[in-house]
Amino acid sequence: MSEPRVLVVEDEMIVANQIKRKLKKIGYAVVATVRTGEKAVEIAAKENPDIALMDIKLAGKMDGVEAADELRIRLGIPVIYLTAHADETTLQRAKITGPLGYIVKPFEEVDLKSNIAISLYRSKVDKKLKESEDRYRKLFNGIPIPLFRMTEDGQVLDANTALVNALKFADRECFDEVRIPAMFLDPGDKDRYETLMGESGVIRDFETQLQCKDGSTIWVSINSRLMIGGEGVGKDVGDGKSDGEGVTVFHEGSLEDITQRKNAEEEMKRKLMKFKLEEGNLYLVKEATPSLSIEAMKDLLTIGYSGTVLSRAGEADWKVRLNEEFTYFWLAQSGGKRTIKPDLSRLKSLVSGLSRRNVLIIDRFDYLIFTSDFTSSLEFLHYLREQAVLRQFIVILSLDPLTVKKQELRLIELECREIESQHQSILSDDHLSLLRFVYKQNAIGLKPSYSNIAKDLRISRPTVRKRLIFLISTGYVIEHSKGNSKVLELTHRGRELFWK
Repeated sequence: MSEPRVLVVEDEMIVANQIKRKLKKIGYAVVATVRTGEKAVEIAAKENPDIALMDIKLAGKMDGVEAADELRIRLGIPVIYLTAHADETTLQRAKITGPLGYIVKPFEEVDLKSNIAISLYRSKVDKKLKESEDRYRKLFNGIPIPLFRMTEDGQVLDANTALVNALKFADRECFDEVRIPAMFLDPGDKDRYETLMGESGVIRDFETQLQCKDGSTIWVSINSRLMIGGEGVGKDVGDGKSDGEGVTVFHEGSLEDITQRKNAEEEMKRKLMKFKLEEGNLYLVKEATPSLSIEAMKDLLTIGYSGTVLSRAGEADWKVRLNEEFTYFWLAQSGGKRTIKPDLSRLKSLVSGLSRRNVLIIDRFDYLIFTSDFTSSLEFLHYLREQAVLRQFIVILSLDPLTVKKQELRLIELECREIESQHQSILSDDHLSLLRFVYKQNAIGLKPSYSNIAKDLRISRPTVRKRLIFLISTGYVIEHSKGNSKVLELTHRGRELFWK
């Protein structure tokens, strides 16, 4: 192992020679002894010593503090200050340069040896740490997935290049002006994020819209976890957190731009779904036996949702009607493996396990009211609605309206939405009237002509043609030739508008 190489910077030559002799005696090589800061920087650049012993007071324009700063920043050479006395202002300047030690004149060989040995060891450790940090930084910024680390209130502690680009910032420093949760387009999503993080310390596939720095909006999926760390070291807290003295609590995670996927999902919903069904909502269907509720669930299963059914009807009946994969539970006081009791606490436990892209159907909600009581059932309904909003899943409740009191039904209706046709909103009353006429004619085996429609609806044939051109182009009606006339029939899409 080669002996450490030392640069001595001392303007008193007698003292410099004494230091040189002591260094050689204890086993160190002296690169040079110089009197000025300018010369120290020049020699250090050529010889690249392992360490420099630097007097604070030097001859020349550059003092020891300035020279030490040059050696550390530009050349990466550690410094130990030599000082007999210095004013407070100079000492404060010296601290900023990050010296590895101070040796007070006069000093013994043992002081010199111990200070240099400790400083060289610290320098070696610091270099390895810097190399490790540089590798981490290179890897961190090279990953194409946006990554972040932020405080609990959303202030960005670290962000890679991919995140800077995804959120349309000019550089990392621009994040100092904004907190990530403040970028949530829906303020309620901030509360959802904080609640979910508070429950377990982990968030998976949290979807929200963000407003970027340039004002544009994107859909993102966030995965993050709560961490505790001291001095730059992070530890996953799992199901708890600590913010004790000296410990930093922060969130770290990733962000994925899912705008294209969300747009594709919306387009798929528009094309394939018959009904308007949005995550975070409860829907009420008033029917004695499941019919519309099954059709609504089929809509969601068709586009990739996971389904869970709690029903008084047998599993075989549901399999025939749905023809898709789903999880089934028989809602009953006793039974086999697939049975779940109408115990509201057990049902809450089941609900708490649901997440996005899930649809839960509770067939015969009136049965829950009968087996418990209305007040408890209404409280469970409140819980369902809160969880649906928090975890962004869909609930469909089916009940026989004749089995509950009008006042009770009204309170249930206040907690829920009605299922609406997906396409009805784009149709005017005139279009719907025309479709309804064709539907009624088709239902009795007739296919009306343009003349039939004009006569019965009391509108002109040009108006009929104009409205039918729109309905044919949007896929609600199909036109057939019958002799010299044109007759009309609703398509499958058109017939589905009259389910309700």
